[in-house]
Amino acid sequence: MRVRFHARRLGAGGGNWEGPGGTFTGPPAVASWGPGRLDVFGLGLDRVMFHKAWDGTAWRPSVSGWEQLGTFMSPPSVVAWGHRLDIFGIGLDGAPYHKAWGGTRGGRPSSAGSASAG
Repeated sequence: MRVRFHARRLGAGGGNWEGPGGTFTGPPAVASWGPGRLDVFGLGLDRVMFHKAWDGTAWRPSVSGWEQLGTFMSPPSVVAWGHRLDIFGIGLDGAPYHKAWGGTRGGRPSSAGSASAG
């Protein structure tokens, strides 16, 4: 699935469609932790989880660039609460992985443990 367009509303006149780039295995996961903020995650055809953010004025890291978060078997799931994001995915080893972001650049996802780990 190619991510082709994103629309943003600019005042009362509506918005223009933008192409943020990227090709994903399914629909992207999107969350917002504050006004004007969107975080978009997707699983690429190469099984790499990608991320980009809209900060209210521009796409980060760039209009067509995406941050790579590691290789996964599953599409990402994401939830926002307060000024925090929690991102989840199933790694190639079958274990669940979690990454939290709380306002500063985070590291690579860490294992959340497997169901058999108790």
